[in-house]
Formats: sequence, C-alpha cells, structure tokens
Amino acid sequence: MRDGKPVIEQVRPRSEAARAGLRAGDEIVSIGGVAARTAIAAQAPRCLSADDPEADDYTLRVLLAGTHDARRSFVARNGAERSIDLPSFVRPEIDMPLTQRTIGAVGYIRIENSLGDSALVAAFDAALADLRDAKALILDLRNTPSGGNTAVAEPILGRFVSERSGYQRVFDPGPGKAAPAGSWVRKVEPRGMTVAQPLAVLVDRWTGSMGEGMAVGFDGLKRATVVGTRMAGLCGATTDFTLPRSGIGVAFPTQRLYHLDGTPREAWSPPVFVDPAMPGDDPILDRALVVLAR
Repeated sequence: MRDGKPVIEQVRPRSEAARAGLRAGDEIVSIGGVAARTAIAAQAPRCLSADDPEADDYTLRVLLAGTHDARRSFVARNGAERSIDLPSFVRPEIDMPLTQRTIGAVGYIRIENSLGDSALVAAFDAALADLRDAKALILDLRNTPSGGNTAVAEPILGRFVSERSGYQRVFDPGPGKAAPAGSWVRKVEPRGMTVAQPLAVLVDRWTGSMGEGMAVGFDGLKRATVVGTRMAGLCGATTDFTLPRSGIGVAFPTQRLYHLDGTPREAWSPPVFVDPAMPGDDPILDRALVVLAR
C-alpha cells in the first residue's frame, strides 16, 4: 500500500501475471469487481484493533494470489485502466535444475527452483565447464522460492572460494541466549577448481530461504556483487514437523540467520538495489551487466 493505494511492487518474471501485462508500478483499482480498499477491509483479520499497514499489505497479497480453485480478476491502472484475468496458480514442474546461456562475453546460469535437488550440483559444475571462457558470470537466484538445503547450496558456494570460509551466521534460540553474540558461523569448504571470473548474483522477492542464504553468503565472502531488490524475507531456517494426532505436516523457523556483519537475513538488502519499475524487460539483469562491464 502506497499513500492508501494498492500498488504492484514486483511481478514474477515468466509468470501468468507478467504474460497478462501486469507491471511494477501498476495501481490495483478493483479485485473481483470490488473496489480494492473495500475488498481489503472485508478480508482483513478480525483480531485487529487498529489500522495496521503491514496487515493491509499482507491482505492485499492474499487477495491477488487468489485460491487454487478459481480464476483471478482485477483491474489495474497505470494511465489507462485495463482488466487482468489470470488462472488459478499452479506450481510449475521443474524440467531441469538450471538453464544457461551466454550474453555477449558473460556467462549466465539461472537456478530453476532446484536448491533442494542434489542433481543441481553436477549440473552446475557442467555449466561452469561450458562457460569457462566467459569473461564474467551471472548467477540468477530469482527463481528459488521453494528454498532448498545446505547440502546443495554449499557445494555451489564452494566453487568460488579457495579456502574454508564463513558465509552466514546462525543463531539457535534458547534460554539466556542473545543474537548475534550467541551465534555461530556456518562455513563452506572449497570444492574443485576455484572459479575466478567476476560474479554478479541476481535476487528479488522470489529469492527464498536457501537462495537468500546464498546471496548473503556471496556478499559476506566478498566474492560477488549482489544486484536486485529485497528478497523473500523468510525469518530463518525452517524445520519440518508432523503433528502426532492429525498427521498434518507443519514447518516453521527454528534458527535465526544473519549476514556475517550481524544484519538479520530477512532485513538485508543487496548492495546494488534496482527499482523493478525501471524501463526494460529485465532491469535487474541489465544493471548486473553494467556492473560487470566496470
């Protein structure tokens, strides 16, 4: 919400919303035929006793996300008004752990939401071998919303360091503990031939969990320039549990995570911040290419 108006901050690349023409900077006029402010007020949590801008933001995102069994319709305005009609969200299947290409003399690797797939490590090594003659590299972490695990992420980080190095602070909550003083440093081991090319790492709101950990790790290692926007902002490492009576699975954060400098991971922003409403099909990628050209 900006000045009382619902405004699109980012649109996920390659999504149905992007294909329908929704763009960063668009104002949402109505949702499901109901004026946006009215729809937000009707959906707002009943426990609120006062206005809460963060609750309004959350409610707006819930309304725009819709449900899994119905199409989504709303009216957007950026100059002229236009109707947007979207199907219900379907999680895309992972066809391959990564995609790669060259952009001029720059090698580009995009992780395709596969940071939990052990096959990614071998695919990443193969991509690095294919791009060994590139003058610089881009690692795109903007499609990692499902997170992943350290067993996949750390071997990737390990290709970019020549000695055992810390990349993230971890805090295990407990009686009498205070972060980050009570935290410990997670370290990564070098693996294989060290990659020496200049590196830019791309992030946005769909860089989640382990993707966030890798981004702050590359920055903490001083091994890459991170370019993009705020990330998903997930509050720490999650643990999965199964409720004993119902059998329902739940997951919630059990560790606080920090940049090496003590900044909470969910509050950290990339050093090269990009406004996604800037002109161009991919302003984050465009900015990274400028950074590498320097």
